[in-house]
Amino acid sequence: MPNNLTPQQKKALSYERDRRNAYGQNAKASRKAIPLRKASARRAYRHAANQTLKEAVFAVDAEQADTVQAEVASVVDVPFTKFRDIPLGKHVEYKLKQRERRAVDSGEKARRRRLAEALRIFWSESRDRRRALRASLEDDRAQFQGWLASERSKLAAELAAAPAFGPAASAARSRRDRGELALRRRQAEFERREEARAAAFETGEVAGQVEIEARHRV
Repeated sequence: MPNNLTPQQKKALSYERDRRNAYGQNAKASRKAIPLRKASARRAYRHAANQTLKEAVFAVDAEQADTVQAEVASVVDVPFTKFRDIPLGKHVEYKLKQRERRAVDSGEKARRRRLAEALRIFWSESRDRRRALRASLEDDRAQFQGWLASERSKLAAELAAAPAFGPAASAARSRRDRGELALRRRQAEFERREEARAAAFETGEVAGQVEIEARHRV
């Protein structure tokens, strides 16, 4: 390399002419594996030639000796061929891209961990909210069923106290029927209200999960 080059020119020449082993192994493995592969290739050739010689060790005349020599010469020597090292510039470019890819992957993994942790906390709290809602619904249903039974008992007592025959009995039965119809309406309204509470809860839980996922997606 000429001595009158600037550092920038020297670096450009180094990127162009210097090379790096990019086979995929570390430096220690390459230093040990390359001589081993060369020796292994030579060992395989010698073994094949020796096997041919052993088969013809009892050759007794010149014609057989020529045949053995031809067979030994026909054994193919396949030498070890090392992958060519890549220029230093390409090696540096590959390393920089690999570093950027690892940074992106690391950020994505961190985002997924944060999302998983946020969802774990959300669903843990959701189980507590769901238990509280279930307890509230069961309590409301028990209170409503108690009130409903009390109202029906009042209607039955009023009907039992009325005369068995006559206009008063007809009026008592009519009040009983109207009261029973009103109670059934109240029961249907109660069921719809409870179902609406449960549906609103589920909608809120889904919306909460979507909000968490959207917040950690940014």
